[in-house]
Amino acid sequence: MAGGPKDVYAELKKKYSEVQARRMIYAATALWAIGSNARQHEYVKQTAADHIRGHQGAPATKALSVITGIK
Repeated sequence: MAGGPKDVYAELKKKYSEVQARRMIYAATALWAIGSNARQHEYVKQTAADHIRGHQGAPATKALSVITGIK
């Protein structure tokens, strides 16, 4: 990242509304946290796998599958 978090947020706000930019940042942060925790904790990995199997095709499920490596 060139100038840090403020630059990223400013660039997102140029392309999207402030609300959309915040939602994308929150979603990215949540996905990162779930992916990190799934790699460290079996319970989180199993819970994510159960969710992925139960919600095939949903956009959030696709992202969760990619970030955790669970199919």
